[in-house]
Amino acid sequence: MSENVVQGHGDDLALISRLDPTLIHRVLLTDPADIPDLTVSGKPVDRTRVTFSSFCKNDYNFNGNVSVNSDTEKDQCNHSQILQGCVLIKNAAGASTADQISKTMKRAFFKNIEDLMSNNEYEPYIKLLLELHDSIRLLVPRRTDLHGRLDNEEVLREKVKNDLIIPLIKAGEALSMLEAPDRAKSTTDWLRLIGPASSSTGGSSPPWEQFGLNRISFVVASVAFLLLKTEKCHEDITNFKVVQIAPLIQKYGAEYERARFQEIHGNFEKVDVPATKEWVQRMITKHQENVYSLSSSKEERTIAVKTYGFVDELLFTTERLKLPEVFVSDADKIMELREIVRMSVIGSSLALHACNAAGVGDGVLKVDPLPTEMNEGRKMLAESMMKRSQTQDHLEHGIFESVLELARAIKGEPLSTNDEASLRRLSSAVLRGNDPVLKLLNTRVKKFFVAMNTWKPQAACSCIPTEMATGRVPAGRISGNTTLRQKSGEFLKAAQGESCKLGLSLFASDLAIAGDMSRRITDLACAVYGDVLLDPLITKAFGNEEISR
Repeated sequence: MSENVVQGHGDDLALISRLDPTLIHRVLLTDPADIPDLTVSGKPVDRTRVTFSSFCKNDYNFNGNVSVNSDTEKDQCNHSQILQGCVLIKNAAGASTADQISKTMKRAFFKNIEDLMSNNEYEPYIKLLLELHDSIRLLVPRRTDLHGRLDNEEVLREKVKNDLIIPLIKAGEALSMLEAPDRAKSTTDWLRLIGPASSSTGGSSPPWEQFGLNRISFVVASVAFLLLKTEKCHEDITNFKVVQIAPLIQKYGAEYERARFQEIHGNFEKVDVPATKEWVQRMITKHQENVYSLSSSKEERTIAVKTYGFVDELLFTTERLKLPEVFVSDADKIMELREIVRMSVIGSSLALHACNAAGVGDGVLKVDPLPTEMNEGRKMLAESMMKRSQTQDHLEHGIFESVLELARAIKGEPLSTNDEASLRRLSSAVLRGNDPVLKLLNTRVKKFFVAMNTWKPQAACSCIPTEMATGRVPAGRISGNTTLRQKSGEFLKAAQGESCKLGLSLFASDLAIAGDMSRRITDLACAVYGDVLLDPLITKAFGNEEISR
């Protein structure tokens, strides 16, 4: 970043300017109540307590199938509880294809080391041990007095093939001293497990037999386990630092983003943002009958950006357009929101036809929670809609079977032949975009996002972030702020209630999470660019002035 970015607040803004802009933007989008759950990667906090047994089962002997780890703690905050009910948004607890590929490649890597050691080639194993030493030392880079506990020269001098386990024990002992107590438990459990294996005396069966491993594979699995534990420890430290600096980012991040934006697009007085100008002009032109008050009311202009601009012209538009420069950092999230919109409209249209085929009104689509049978039906429907099939016919067949199952669940018995044929015809029309009910559900989903983007908490819930004089927050300070938690919970509850009122309860959880993200994106955009860019552009556009230049 150039010097003008770091002027104004001295060391604070200078510190922020050295961070990844993507991380800064993500922190700005984060609800203050959720700061304790921030991670550098952007993925949910990993609360998995990896044991050697679960590692061997789910990682080291990975065969493409991921089982649920019984050592995983579930986050019980409101946001995560609702996320568990999502069927369109991928649940963080599920294993992605990328995760499976990564595990498969790592298993192949370690299997190759096993094969080399079986042929008395120990150099790759020695390199792994040295890599483990380096990684553990980096946990405490300034504690050179502790670095000596791990002696690289000793590893190189020893005949490793005759002493495969002793170096691992020393590394495990060092790691257990540096880990958080809850993570260290599985390391000390492993140390107790591996103790008999290092003994030259006879006695009980070797520990590797209980895992279906031989001595060499047990040793390689152990070093892989310790490498993973060390990686988790590094992640914990890095995430802790992010949580500590997050309040500072939320305090000065908007100013940082404005400065960075001007570096890219020029000073706001002569800013070069053609896509944003076109977006504003289109918003004004298409909604002239609804924006008569924009010339005199700043609040109305802000609402217009959040509704006509963002909801109508970005989330629901069918036109091909270039993303406004003010939303470039949100490109991925906007694409996700558009996909949730599409799936919600299609799925809710199919569900409405299922209700009619079952001979009931749409009242069942306004109930939360759904009956168990309907809940299973919506999961099947969502899975079938998200499958990537080779042909349209194959896709339609899978979706129709799910819609038919949903109709049966609603009715409580099989449909008649005529009702089933009618449902098949209507479902096909929905999937091919030819059913008038799509317009009805599109309007309902749009109404939902408009309501969420203009939502305000009740007056009793005056939610002001914890004041920070230095930007540092004592551990647990924000997580203990019940007012912030109440605001987050109030919004999610309101979002689910709104979706049910509109007959969208099949995807109420997905829409609540999506509505929350939509609101955060538009709130941030207005906070960062409202006064300096968007408000002046709207004023000029409303005055029929040329804004393309």
